[in-house]
Amino acid sequence: MAGWKDEVRRRLQSLRLRPEREVEIVEELSQHLEDRYEALRAEGLAEPEARQAALAELDRGEGLAPQLAEVEKPAREPLTPGAAGRGSLIVDLLRDLRYGVRMLRAAPSFTAIAILTLALGIGANAAIFSVLNAVLLEPLPLPDSGRLGYVMGKAKDGSPAYISYPDFEDLRHEAKTFDGLSGFVGQSVNLTGRSEPMRVRGGFVSDNFFRIVRTEAAQGRVFLPGVDDKPGADLVCVVQHETWKSVFGGDPAFLGSKLILNNEPYTVAGILPEGFHFPMDEIEVWIPYHKWPPLRDDMNNRTQPMVAPVARLKQGVSFEEARAEAEAIMARLAATYPEAGAGRSVTLQTLQEALVGDSRPMLLVLFGAVACVLLIACGNVASLLLARGAARSREFATRTALGASKSRLVRQILAETGLLWLAGGAAGVGTGIWMLAGLIAMAPPLPGGISARFDLKAFAFTLGI
Repeated sequence: MAGWKDEVRRRLQSLRLRPEREVEIVEELSQHLEDRYEALRAEGLAEPEARQAALAELDRGEGLAPQLAEVEKPAREPLTPGAAGRGSLIVDLLRDLRYGVRMLRAAPSFTAIAILTLALGIGANAAIFSVLNAVLLEPLPLPDSGRLGYVMGKAKDGSPAYISYPDFEDLRHEAKTFDGLSGFVGQSVNLTGRSEPMRVRGGFVSDNFFRIVRTEAAQGRVFLPGVDDKPGADLVCVVQHETWKSVFGGDPAFLGSKLILNNEPYTVAGILPEGFHFPMDEIEVWIPYHKWPPLRDDMNNRTQPMVAPVARLKQGVSFEEARAEAEAIMARLAATYPEAGAGRSVTLQTLQEALVGDSRPMLLVLFGAVACVLLIACGNVASLLLARGAARSREFATRTALGASKSRLVRQILAETGLLWLAGGAAGVGTGIWMLAGLIAMAPPLPGGISARFDLKAFAFTLGI
């Protein structure tokens, strides 16, 4: 009866047999089915029943395909290392990786040297990137810090300088691009009235300073605009949270107490939130700007530079626009008050640019240097791989003779190399964390609460390189 071959071939389709083997099995089983069918017909069964019974005997037990799968498995999956296979991509990849692990374990000296070389190159880059990321890429630890700017005057020779207090007041009231402008200067002050006098870092600021940096007190209040920073106002101060803890022991009755600063009694009006830092200086006690001694003694002198204002730009205003307006106002003031010194001008930087200053090119040069170290490490490992490949030429020739294609050999080599790079990258992460800890221990602390750490961004960078 016709159709036995098609029926058998359909049942064998999932086995993916070699074509010549499939022909043999189809011929044999088709003949068997035909003989069995004829025997059943001779016993008196009708054609449909005889056909169904013959096929049922073929599928008896676990069925034809599972039984043949065990028998034909060695023929379907040759064990030739590196030879081209017809299995799934995942199975082949796992096989390549297992073989790659064995090959790397068989050459421990080569593997250790290559991983150590990569770990040093990648770790140095990861450590320097963590510092670079903290200083140049991450925003400052202040709300909406991208709109904070630092106004610096420029002397006639172009060097940076403070501006006079009258010029600051004119700039403060005339500029339309600023959401606020505050005076700031850091200077140490004497703290007395305790068991031992001590010096603390004072931050002299205008009364709108904390509104500009978007910070409120955790306890008490900050300075009140139009109240605290005026001649004759009550003497009040605001204390850093860390100072309250370390110097004053976290006294719960500290709020409202008196501090003797530069021989004057200041009432503690507020304590700032834990973790707040103004990055331009490590301030411990904040004091109204009018109490800064040089300003108090010579407030109306346009020739005396006294202020480096902190600015917050209005929404939608660029630094270029704000800089142009500030320069125009200062040019007009220079023309109006020529006796104060012609040619006075200002420049406006982002607060981060002002903080980084000259360290930006130094950090970039250092990053470029460690990038060269990584390139040298890559070159050294590449040379090791080429030498090892030449030493394995006989192995590759044997695999080729056993049926491995060039693409299959390349895939095997790529699997081994990938394992090597993954091991080097993992070691590089650990080395980078160790190197970063060493840098933090040896280098001066970063200003204003900025901390370099091995975070997700540094991990992603390490993974990338």
